[in-house]
Amino acid sequence: MKNRSLPLPFLFFLFLSALLLFPARTDAVPAERTEVLTLEQALELAFAAHPDLAGGEAALRSTAGSVEQERAGARPSLSASGSHTSREREDSQSASLKVQQLLSDGGKTAAAVRAAQRSEDAAASDLENLRNTLAYEVRTAYYELVRARQELQVALEMVSLYEKHLDKAKALLAAGASPKSDVTAAEVDLSRSRLDLATARADAARAAAALENAMGLRSAGAAPEYAVEEPSLPDAQTLSLEEAVQKALAAHPDLRAKAFRVAEAEETLRLRRKGLAPSLSAYGGYSWSSGGTSDSEWEAGLTLSVPLADGGLTAANITVAEAKLDAVRAEEERLRQTVLLEVRKAWLAIGEAEEKLETATVVVRQAKENLDLAEGRYQVGVGSSLEVSDAAASYSDARTSLVQARCDRLSAEAALLKAMGASAVAAIGSTNTSLLQ
Repeated sequence: MKNRSLPLPFLFFLFLSALLLFPARTDAVPAERTEVLTLEQALELAFAAHPDLAGGEAALRSTAGSVEQERAGARPSLSASGSHTSREREDSQSASLKVQQLLSDGGKTAAAVRAAQRSEDAAASDLENLRNTLAYEVRTAYYELVRARQELQVALEMVSLYEKHLDKAKALLAAGASPKSDVTAAEVDLSRSRLDLATARADAARAAAALENAMGLRSAGAAPEYAVEEPSLPDAQTLSLEEAVQKALAAHPDLRAKAFRVAEAEETLRLRRKGLAPSLSAYGGYSWSSGGTSDSEWEAGLTLSVPLADGGLTAANITVAEAKLDAVRAEEERLRQTVLLEVRKAWLAIGEAEEKLETATVVVRQAKENLDLAEGRYQVGVGSSLEVSDAAASYSDARTSLVQARCDRLSAEAALLKAMGASAVAAIGSTNTSLLQ
């Protein structure tokens, strides 16, 4: 028997299922983790298991079936029938076999097929847009989890810092070098840091649950505890706004889907205008009967059908089709404006995030230097406990701002990728989105 390896998404799904059944402790961030969920794995798992994609694939299969339904009208049809009649004095039987082929219907079937094909094309683009949107949601949820885990780490370190400060205050009090108020103030700071830790821990748990939901997984219990990798920051923005706009207009799957729906509406209008077109079909068959006498015959012929009036149905259908075409064209223009706005907002957000990131990096360095000076002054008795407390709070805020700035930079890159309609599949395997360079 040959050994067959299971696909990666299925193996990783088993891995997460095992974590759900045997959740790790969440009372602290583990010092070491043996299981790591990378962004690439999260994307692959979402593409393999998300129910939205299953629905999109089903919609695509449905539209493909509609194309075949319309094509069937131009193909020959074959029918057979038979009967048996029993009377008081005799029985009779009959049977027939008939084939029929449409020769012309004024182009109605061809128009219906083209309309169905455009609907299929639109469904394929809708599915691509679903993948694009799903990739964005997974990316941003992953970045938020990274941010929440890093803020949790900051909160843990601040608790440790305030514990050490409290120990120093107690030691200085015992030596008669500081007042009792310093110890009380240090205890208050420690209590507040523990409250912040509880909030950070809850935020991290919620972020993990949000990522699980974005990947399309379902669990009855708490979100599994696993490590995540901090994605590398993208290179500095080099793509101009004009280039980003052109990429979006050329590649966005939602715009492409809407263009196909406009084409579908145009074909539907052509179909409605052919409502009174004549149709010509050929038929041939063989029939046989028996009773008092037996008889059989071949037959063949042409059938011409010319509608003369339909009570205004065709005119009404044309009016409806024209209105729908105007509506979908307006939707296409509105969608184009929306896409362009999203591109501009995402492009500008990258510039803003880069500035904030640069500033936050400097502020963290300055806040750390200030904290070290304050602790040193307090240790030798020339500084105050309040000075250390303020410096520690500033350092904590600076580090949190830096963590948020990194997350904002990554999320802005993901937003621009989505706004431009870049391939979600191509995005897997590279956290540094080269498509934007």
